[in-house]
Amino acid sequence: MSGFEVMRVMRRASSFGQYLRQRGLVSDRALEGAVQKLVLVGGRLGTRLLEAGELDVESLEKHLSDFLGVPRAPAQWLAEPAPEALAAVPSDLVRHGALPLHAEASSLHVAMRDPKDAPGIEALARAAKRRIVPYVISEGRLAFLLERHFGIRPEGRLECLRPDLVHARKRKRARPRKRPAAWPEVEEFVRQRERLGIAPLSEDDELVDAKAFASLVQNWEAGVQQRQESPALTARIPQEAPSEIIDLDCEVPAIAELKARPSALAALQADLDCASDRDGVTRAALAIASLFVDSAAFFVIHESLILGLLASRSGAVSSIDAILLPTAAQSTLSDAASSGSRVCGPADGPIDTRLARALGHDDPAEVAALPVTLSGRVVSVLRVDNGDRAIGSIALAALSELTSSVAGAYTRVILDRRRRYCGSE
Repeated sequence: MSGFEVMRVMRRASSFGQYLRQRGLVSDRALEGAVQKLVLVGGRLGTRLLEAGELDVESLEKHLSDFLGVPRAPAQWLAEPAPEALAAVPSDLVRHGALPLHAEASSLHVAMRDPKDAPGIEALARAAKRRIVPYVISEGRLAFLLERHFGIRPEGRLECLRPDLVHARKRKRARPRKRPAAWPEVEEFVRQRERLGIAPLSEDDELVDAKAFASLVQNWEAGVQQRQESPALTARIPQEAPSEIIDLDCEVPAIAELKARPSALAALQADLDCASDRDGVTRAALAIASLFVDSAAFFVIHESLILGLLASRSGAVSSIDAILLPTAAQSTLSDAASSGSRVCGPADGPIDTRLARALGHDDPAEVAALPVTLSGRVVSVLRVDNGDRAIGSIALAALSELTSSVAGAYTRVILDRRRRYCGSE
């Protein structure tokens, strides 16, 4: 085959994963692992490869630019976006994946997570009253620049990238360094160290000692920390249950209606078996869990963090992505994640108490955390409670079986995505 014919074949890549695979930039094994993380955690394939150390941010953006045929955002504009550009677009638009960089009389240059998003470009153009010139930027870099310039906090799943994209060392490195077993949220950890009388980190200092972090968590739980808790150190947990019920494009019937249908469980099981993505699996699983308990919530285990996903209370589904916990902090969720076994008991620990409040029950009779395991590794946890009533052994058995079904559904979705991202054309 001639070189020209080879290039024609390579240009036919229908996904970024196939583009990388055809050029030998990542191994099949690395790509398959990244696709699995993509299904379980969400986000973009490039983000998962960056996180795994398969690509650095510069090479990721270069290859995204080549694949999409869109130029990279100029480094000088990323370093210092023009104030008039930042003011040209409201924050409710930029939070969906765009950072204005440079403004001209008739055009606005914007770094975009998806520079091929025609509706997004049209919305930006209407708001700025200018033509939009899009540029490629990686999801992680964009998230932390939006935090810097607009105060928009990144999603919890991106926190593991913070040391590489925010606190990066001055020297360039070909691959991201290996992270410690437990990585706290860096800026919040600095504030907590100061509260405890520990000298703040210097500009180039990085706290990577997992034992030091665990010691601070112990001190907090023992009462060394002032009782005006800062939820930032051991957890990012809202004070109250989410008030906004999100539209998930699915029908979650009222609990009474579900219990009145003889075929409700079978129908919901069919929904679970047919779900095509993580959120579809989660929605169906929450609907099934709602047949047995009053409150259910799914959390994703990612690196050293436990990330809130979706929760259901009395059949109403809400996003809980504002909840973020380190796995090193003691809680029912972390116990289930570390042991791989079901954990059931009272919600009497500091984090469990606050978590119950955030999910809508101040003092549940008991809580249970049931791990979802793939290939011997816990990838998510189902947390349930029944308000002021015990959960019951029959409900626990049914929920344990549910987590097995969720693991099977995840496996099916992962295999489907692998065919899409890794399969030959």
